[in-house]
Amino acid sequence: MINNNFFRNSYFSNGIITLAFFHIVVITIFFFYRLILSYLYFDDIVYRELILKSVLIGIRLDLIISSFLSLPILFTIFFPILNDKNKIYKCFIKIFSLFVFSFIIIFCSIDLEWFKEFNHHLNIMFIYYGAEGKEGWLHALKEYNLIFYISFWILTIFVSFKSFSTYKFFIKVRNSSILLNILNFLISLIFTVVLFRGGFQERPLDWGYAHYSNDNMLNEIAQNPVFFFSRSIIEMRSEKIYKTFLKSDNYKEIQNEYSILVKQNSKDNIDIKIDNKKRPNIVLII
Repeated sequence: MINNNFFRNSYFSNGIITLAFFHIVVITIFFFYRLILSYLYFDDIVYRELILKSVLIGIRLDLIISSFLSLPILFTIFFPILNDKNKIYKCFIKIFSLFVFSFIIIFCSIDLEWFKEFNHHLNIMFIYYGAEGKEGWLHALKEYNLIFYISFWILTIFVSFKSFSTYKFFIKVRNSSILLNILNFLISLIFTVVLFRGGFQERPLDWGYAHYSNDNMLNEIAQNPVFFFSRSIIEMRSEKIYKTFLKSDNYKEIQNEYSILVKQNSKDNIDIKIDNKKRPNIVLII
């Protein structure tokens, strides 16, 4: 077990300790998501010896998401007025972390079911699929065991939140000095920027980083579902056809054209003439 005196007697402020536990819990959730995905599609993996590499590549993408989600904590927790003794701020930390963990767990569960249906991660099509009436939601209510999923969500969210709450056992009883808080904030900010870029390379990591092999399943395991979904929206919004994508302002006109085509190609209007005089040459090979 980690000795909490190491943190209390070190130069780490309570802010860094809280951020570290936040990152650990987020990465752990994504780690279990990849374990489930690997188990479900283990037979489809060609190069099984590279599963660990997919997980390690995925962790870099996970850290991009966790660093982005940790920004509200990063820019508030190092203020002296917002310390661990402030009940309002403690309540904010609880609500925010609970919301983040709930979002990730529910999103990953939906992504797994989407992957089973379409063999790829959630993308912008999910938004349009859900916005096109009640059919999609009614199908989900009919096909999936919502009682099981709700129970699973409650259990995993509870475990994740309790795991994050253990940071309280490692924080210092006395508040850190202003100078130490400033130093820790600068270190955390630099570290977060590096994680947000995915490392020290020249260009930030993109979703293409996960496609490192010829095995598509390994690439899908390495991909972060939240990162992939976010990038699909950003990429689509940059396209000129985004405003008209899967949308139609001339719906009645299309319906009329469709009705005309149906009538023209109906059984009554199709004239099929067969010339029985010319016998075809048929060769049967067994």
